[in-house]
Amino acid sequence: MRNLGNIVLVIILLLMMNHQLLGSRPHEYLGVIFILFILLHLRAGWGCFKTSFRKKQSIEHSIGIYINLLLIAVVMATIITGLLISTTMVSIIQLRGYTTILAHELHQGSAYASFILIAIHLGWHWNSIWTHLERRLRFVTGKRYYQRAKYFITSTIIGYAVYASFVNHIGDWLVMEHMISLENGSIPLKHSIDLALIFAGYIAGACVCKRIIARGI
Repeated sequence: MRNLGNIVLVIILLLMMNHQLLGSRPHEYLGVIFILFILLHLRAGWGCFKTSFRKKQSIEHSIGIYINLLLIAVVMATIITGLLISTTMVSIIQLRGYTTILAHELHQGSAYASFILIAIHLGWHWNSIWTHLERRLRFVTGKRYYQRAKYFITSTIIGYAVYASFVNHIGDWLVMEHMISLENGSIPLKHSIDLALIFAGYIAGACVCKRIIARGI
């Protein structure tokens, strides 16, 4: 059930990243649903999160804690700035002049930071998720071609994610060098696919990094 919630959360996130395609109203409605799923996710994992501070952790677990704390901070920043610039859900807040531009830029930067950190967060916990899937696919996991295919697909996704990040100027969005248009527009299908593959690439990259750190390489 929790994995299903995670899948829904990722789908909502990818949809929200297509702000120009959706328009402001659907984007804000999805934002409310996203917040609810985030709260449910936090509630489900809060016990483990509190316990992690009470005992000595390995390096990879310590890194995971810092990732979680940073993720909470940027998601909160995204939510707060989203409420400030809302035109549908919280329209009583009326920003003016440079304050409006600054709020939009902060929302844009924190949204892309959340996008990346959520992918890294999932990648850091991917082993347990994938192990569960492999148990269901045990009729192929022991095959040699399965291992080769897994490494090939993983490296291909990571490689394309790096390429697509540069092509789509993800770094520029993070440092707020692009302003999101307030008018409804359209985003090419390729850009939407690129965002999904970039997200998958960060998941795969985080998973690989965790394995390397765990092995002490």
